[in-house]
Amino acid sequence: MLLEEFLVGIDGTEQQLNYCYNGGKLIAIGGVQYIGGIIGNKGGVDSHFLNYCYNVGDIKLSDTKLRVNCGGIIGRSHNLNSENCHSKCKIFTENLDYEENKIGLFVGYACRNGNSVKCSARNCSVLKYENLPAYGDFDGETRDISLKTDEKDMVSILEVLGEEFKNGLNGYPILKWQAENN
Repeated sequence: MLLEEFLVGIDGTEQQLNYCYNGGKLIAIGGVQYIGGIIGNKGGVDSHFLNYCYNVGDIKLSDTKLRVNCGGIIGRSHNLNSENCHSKCKIFTENLDYEENKIGLFVGYACRNGNSVKCSARNCSVLKYENLPAYGDFDGETRDISLKTDEKDMVSILEVLGEEFKNGLNGYPILKWQAENN
């Protein structure tokens, strides 16, 4: 889904987004600023919640003209609380300066906005890809985002993610309502 400067796999407009996944590849070229496998940009002073979601769709950034906030789950967020989410996407970059951009395998940029509510991530995990961190910049109270170095390690997160996930193809966690071959 491409919305002006946003590129997202799924982008809920409600304050709560639950039980979703993205498996599609995202390609950002030119004027795209906020890129996320699930959420591109979530702002405002009210808290937002993301629960039981995951992304397996890769992201490619190429010649973006703006400062980029890119994450496997969340591109940029203010006051977002995420629980039981995981990502095994790869983020490919071309002609992009890491010093000027916020790029993370889980979240690109997350912070509070105007009130005492802070971002949080609990029981979340990502699969390591190259030298990318789990988060680009995270001003939050809880950063419970484990960085798994091997795809076999992702199978072990099923217990942490909770009963809303089950083993899928090759033992990788999928949502309980999904068919096993997803």
